[in-house]
Amino acid sequence: MDKLTSRKKQILEAVIREYVVNASPVGSRTIARRYDIDISPATIRNEMADLEELGYLAQPHTSAGRIPSDKGYRFYVDNLMQKSSLTGEEQIYIRQAFRERNRSIREILAQTSELLSLVTDYTSLILRPSIKKTVFHRIEMLPMDSRNILVIIITDTGFVETDVIRTTEEISREELNSISRLVNERLYGLTLEEIGPDLFENIERELIAKNNFIMETIDFIKKILLVSDEEDIRLGGTSNILEQPEFKDIGKLKKLLVVLEKESILSDLLSRAFTSSGVFISIGTENDYEEIKECSLITARYQIGDHNIGSIGVLGPTRMEYARVISAVDFVARCLSEVLTELNS
Repeated sequence: MDKLTSRKKQILEAVIREYVVNASPVGSRTIARRYDIDISPATIRNEMADLEELGYLAQPHTSAGRIPSDKGYRFYVDNLMQKSSLTGEEQIYIRQAFRERNRSIREILAQTSELLSLVTDYTSLILRPSIKKTVFHRIEMLPMDSRNILVIIITDTGFVETDVIRTTEEISREELNSISRLVNERLYGLTLEEIGPDLFENIERELIAKNNFIMETIDFIKKILLVSDEEDIRLGGTSNILEQPEFKDIGKLKKLLVVLEKESILSDLLSRAFTSSGVFISIGTENDYEEIKECSLITARYQIGDHNIGSIGVLGPTRMEYARVISAVDFVARCLSEVLTELNS
């Protein structure tokens, strides 16, 4: 890593701050006029030329000013960026949104996606990993009244899914306990990929024989446990991409939109959050996929208790407000972990 003088660091930070706001190449006179750097525009210009030669800045056109390179953004994030926090109002808004009750995990994740895109003005991504490898622990069925049942399915990683089922006939607590007991006996200790349609047919036959066959309940259990092996990706604020000057080029925009439709790529990008603690930052050419080499991805894990369940992220141009986005992703991930852990306690 090159050792930059304090003056070069100051100028690099000024160029990045200016470019993030205005999305236009930055000249030495702009830096001299708007930032408290007590040297002449000519000296600033020479320092900017040095930073370009070192790879921290680039000059898109001969007569234009400079713009940050991916190397410049990386140095800024690792060494120059001041930590930021969401405003008190934003934090209160997010926490209040997560306090809404009686929602399934899918509804919570959908809301999280909307919140993250709203707070950052970029595109949000949320990964709910495949649960095929998790081990079934138990199902709980609790009567809310004579026809409405709260159904909770729990695996070895914790809470998986919950919903309120309305039945076409009245059902007692004893009948619910009988159904839960049979399902738990037949499925306990199996991974979800080991639970197939044939096993459910046997369970259905036994329930029919015991006159405890409640179609709505069985349909819900099957819907959750007989899942496909695809991971669940949710996007929020995709239209925010259209607001970014970098993607006014239709060719670039089309390539990016194609990537956003490929769950396998998005899953791979989000899965990398599992290899690092805290917030993971991938800038421009650090991304493996050509279509997003002009983007940065900020991701973080979310948990139920001590179990890593999935990850959330924000995708935007490399010309990103890194401090603000990092703060938002971290805060939302922690709030999401708290509400999921509370639901599972």
